[in-house]
Amino acid sequence: QSKEIKSFGLDLSGAFSKNFEKVQGRIIDPPQLEYRDSKKVSVNVEYGGTWFSGKFLTTFKKDLKWAILTTCASKKDDLAQFGMAIAKNAKNLGLDWMFLPSNLFNCDINRVHNQFMELKANGFELVFVVFEDAVGNYGKINRAAELDSSGVDIMTQCLKEATLSKMMRDSTGRQLNQICSNLLLKDNHKLNGTNYAIVENALKAHKGIMFLGADVNHPGSSVKPSVAGIVASYD
Repeated sequence: QSKEIKSFGLDLSGAFSKNFEKVQGRIIDPPQLEYRDSKKVSVNVEYGGTWFSGKFLTTFKKDLKWAILTTCASKKDDLAQFGMAIAKNAKNLGLDWMFLPSNLFNCDINRVHNQFMELKANGFELVFVVFEDAVGNYGKINRAAELDSSGVDIMTQCLKEATLSKMMRDSTGRQLNQICSNLLLKDNHKLNGTNYAIVENALKAHKGIMFLGADVNHPGSSVKPSVAGIVASYD
């Protein structure tokens, strides 16, 4: 058994491993999801639990003022295409986030704090930050925006420059739209919006249900281990 299990004082060897408690399990069909205007969609189990999304159930602000900031040598045309894709996918999700070429900015990674202050003073509420994936860069951006005592208190959404370049090489545009849609799911949640809800009466017929949520973060380095987290409802 692994050293991680031993560190919790557990012993899964010997007779114990042959006498696990047996419980009866159930496989319950996934409930429907509700989007804006009472639109209900079903989860397709045969295709990996995917579904066709609708417009966000609730949003913080439909007409948010946002910008794109790069701290590396990103091509201006690539940033503009990314901005237009964000606006297009935002509209599909019920957000009126217009893209303006004048809202593209560039600065050195060591000047992000000053740049965030300028953007905040000009009414910007969200900044997409394209950065080079070098040691310490992600931390500098987060500390400057939100974490330091001198933080600007402006919402950020980071994107690696390598990811942007990869999207631009996809001639079909599928990767660009997929990533933009995923980013907007995070952003609406960060801004206290609700992406969708579970249709309440779909679970009323079942009793004794525990909800589980799991996620894993891969640091992208063989030196540091991946970190997994699991949460569950209790009662």
